[in-house]
Amino acid sequence: MFWFNRWYLLVTFAGSLTIPLLPFNETFGGVFSVNTVLLPQTILLNELVIDQNTSTIFQFDWISVLKIFFAIGTAFFLFRFFRELIKINQLRRQSEKIIYDDLLVCKIPHKQQVFSFWKTIFIDQNLFETINKKDSIWIHEKTHIQQWHSADVLLIEICKVFLWFHPMIYLYERHIKMNHEYLADQAVLKQTNDVKSYQYQLLDYLENTNNPLASTFNFKLTQKRFIMMKSKTSPTVKMITKVFVAFGIIATITFVACTEKQESQTEKQDVRRDMPYVELAVDEAESGYNVDTNEPLKFVEQKAQPSKGMQMFFSEFLRKFNTPKEVVSNEQKEIKLKLNFVVEKDGSLSDIYETTGADKLLAEEGIRVLKSMSYWIPAQHEGKVVRSTFTLPIKIRVNH
Repeated sequence: MFWFNRWYLLVTFAGSLTIPLLPFNETFGGVFSVNTVLLPQTILLNELVIDQNTSTIFQFDWISVLKIFFAIGTAFFLFRFFRELIKINQLRRQSEKIIYDDLLVCKIPHKQQVFSFWKTIFIDQNLFETINKKDSIWIHEKTHIQQWHSADVLLIEICKVFLWFHPMIYLYERHIKMNHEYLADQAVLKQTNDVKSYQYQLLDYLENTNNPLASTFNFKLTQKRFIMMKSKTSPTVKMITKVFVAFGIIATITFVACTEKQESQTEKQDVRRDMPYVELAVDEAESGYNVDTNEPLKFVEQKAQPSKGMQMFFSEFLRKFNTPKEVVSNEQKEIKLKLNFVVEKDGSLSDIYETTGADKLLAEEGIRVLKSMSYWIPAQHEGKVVRSTFTLPIKIRVNH
């Protein structure tokens, strides 16, 4: 069961990272004949608020803050990872090295410490002199090396550099390392068959703070670990557990595949959740969205977007927009307008016009700014680059 637990933890951990990346919607594409046809409606962007004094968006940029926070956390854990590697390498270079039982042994001056990393065992030099009398310690650390436990630890530590914010990464880390100890304990007891004597040897060593990348003899000395040394699982329970886990993994993958397909079928509805729609068993060409025409589409599978992101698009618009003085002197405190435009196949903006009949000077200034904006990434529909329409609502606050 300990071997099964090890592979279960590794497979589910790797699966949680890779399954969301699998293109299930493409694999199972074309299964349904019913298409969702949306009523034509121009895509409405978020409202852009302009203060004529500050010309800034009154909205806290949480995305940038989160990116900075993520970068700081990633840099910290990356530094920590390399620092621990350097510590092990320095300890290896400074210690006396010998070959014992076909393994590299580094004798270290730290009392009561013994741990392994990759193909090397680090052990207290005084303890090594009596290793023949304490063979349980040697078998324990040798098992860590023979079963490549360091590979599991390195995998989880590397992933933790980028997933440090996710609580499940620490849960997996704890269970993977503890299962390593169960495997090592099992290997010792198969050769010594003296549980009580082995437990006393564990108690002789106080838990020392070691490198998190290493496998240590006295890792997490808990009551549960002692209980696991004496517990035996019946073959029936083992089989039921394995079947149940295998069924759970298959069911999860099936559920994700079906969800991916459902999302791909309802992607059109998600573009505008409040947009009315009807379901018809018709071809795309019959629904009025023929991509072969050069008309701008009001619905597309993949919307156009600013090449530098929507936030940068808003920032660039604010930087270039100059509120006309005639508007500033007006008694109005708030002015609204909407600019409709088309994103061309080359990413340029064209056919720009104001739709609400707002002040002519404001409309002209908005059109001027949009014409000078950076190019967009054009929309795509049915695998082809197409023209698409957008509406940008603008609110101008005039402070007198």
